[in-house]
Formats: sequence, C-alpha cells, structure tokens
Amino acid sequence: MAALEMIPELELGYDVERPRLHVVTSTPRTFTSGRLVSERRAARARLVQRRRRIAVGVIAFVVFAALAIPGHAFGKTSPVGMSADTQSAATLQPGMVYDVQPGDTLMTIAKLANPFSPNTAFDALRTELHSSFVITGEHVLIP
Repeated sequence: MAALEMIPELELGYDVERPRLHVVTSTPRTFTSGRLVSERRAARARLVQRRRRIAVGVIAFVVFAALAIPGHAFGKTSPVGMSADTQSAATLQPGMVYDVQPGDTLMTIAKLANPFSPNTAFDALRTELHSSFVITGEHVLIP
C-alpha cells in the first residue's frame, strides 16, 4: 500500500521552502488475530436461525394459549349484552321466538331476556323490531 506524504524541500537539500508530495510505501496490514470471515458469517447465520425458531415458538405458544381460553373470559357477550354464564339464568334465550301475551310490553320481554341488564336487551329488541311497541299475538325473535 502506498501513501503520500508532504515533505518540505529543505529536508531534501533544496533552497526553496515549498512543500512537495513524496510517495511513501508501507507494509500491508494483515489481520491474523480473530476468526475467519467465513466462520463469523456461519455464526451469524446460526444466530439468525435460532432467533427465528424462538420467534415461531413464542407465536405458536400465544396462539395455542388464546385458543385454549374460553370465549367468555374475554368478555364475549351476546347481542342482548349477557355473557354465556348469565344467559343460562334468563328465561328467554337468544334465537327463541316469543309469542307476545296480553299485557306484555317491550320492557317486560327485555326483562325475561336479560334480567340483569334489561335496558341493553330493550335496545336490542327495539332495534330488531324497528319499534318500541308490541302487539298481542305478535312473534318476537329474541336477539
């Protein structure tokens, strides 16, 4: 390898004080310490592969854990606003058809569908029927 060095001409025996460029040769640098490039590349490839395997394992574990947990643990509710556990306490279940009896109102049907939160059931029934009134003998689908 070669380099350029500026040397004042006084050192060279000239009387003029102008610097000149002088080519200086040096010995090439060798890197004999440390691992070979091929070994470092192979180690890096193994590290990347190990990280990918760990990432796939973590993702698989999370997906498996999410599928193992029941839906009501995430707060999954029916359109009437009840979880699966509280639906079993209601007289009317979602998907049932209710025949309106004399004296029934939309709120009494909502209380039968969801005794814990009848206002939520009332809103769902009103949306389903597009009305706030029911007529005796009418068939109402419980949402």
